[in-house]
Amino acid sequence: MIDGNMLLAEFVKIFPNCALILLIVVVVLVFRDPLRRLFAQMTHVDLLGVKMDFAEAAEVKEELRNAINSYSGIEWYRQGQDESATQKATVDEKTLQQLLDHAERIKKYLHGARILWVDDQPLANAAIFRFLNNYNVVIDYARNTTEAESALEWSADAYEVVVSDMIRDDDGRAGLDLLDITQRMNKSKDRDDQIMVLIFVNNLDTSKGTPAGAKLITNQVDDLLEEIFDIIERKQLQYSNMKH
Repeated sequence: MIDGNMLLAEFVKIFPNCALILLIVVVVLVFRDPLRRLFAQMTHVDLLGVKMDFAEAAEVKEELRNAINSYSGIEWYRQGQDESATQKATVDEKTLQQLLDHAERIKKYLHGARILWVDDQPLANAAIFRFLNNYNVVIDYARNTTEAESALEWSADAYEVVVSDMIRDDDGRAGLDLLDITQRMNKSKDRDDQIMVLIFVNNLDTSKGTPAGAKLITNQVDDLLEEIFDIIERKQLQYSNMKH
């Protein structure tokens, strides 16, 4: 037989919690618009010693958006920063968030990771550099194949990845020449310690395929960054496994 007094006692115990939950739901529903505006204006929350910096996260997201939307940016830069010279691309929010989530997931691997970036137009990549700088990625810059070769001969193992354009100083074979160099260097290296080269171009001719020795050729910043993250993550996991 059910004891009515016991049921009443149990209800009295849980009623405050139920009432509090109901109150919170009502407040959120009634004041959802003012609350939305309030959270949009908040720069950070410090909860139980854990600080969440909304302003910083929003700034990183905006820098990523600018990096992706500015490419067409290479051609825009080379044509004298004429806003009408190239139609800007736009990135969807899902792609943006996936990249940010990936970067946050491997943040400890990105910290101090080194990239050798080979391009004769440094300013064309500034937006990408600003984004990667948020994760303390170190970028060494080479303006030509000779500088790149010197850096790789000095310490190829220092770089998780090499990013190169294809055309430098009107030399249409500049990127291919660099690939010849890295392929030659890779012949003397272990399979797990190869120099990974990504070709980043403005105009992509998909009919030509990926050049021999390159891991990727693309004109899309999101594809480039995703591949950079993948390579750095794989290499760092390999290093961790070797230590253990």
